[in-house]
Amino acid sequence: MNDPNWKPFDLAGLRQRLVDVKSLLEQAAAVGMAHDVERLDAIAEAERVRKTEASGTNGRRRYR
Repeated sequence: MNDPNWKPFDLAGLRQRLVDVKSLLEQAAAVGMAHDVERLDAIAEAERVRKTEASGTNGRRRYR
């Protein structure tokens, strides 16, 4: 039952490690948000181009 590789948990550095993890998670969220914004900008630009091309005069008939 006694595992010779088992070590007691050291709580001394736990608070700082949790602060570091929180900071890393916040940075990862910011990077993810930046990527999302880039994708949404590309989608919006593609939609703007599609609407511009669709509203062209190619399909309209002249009034006589």
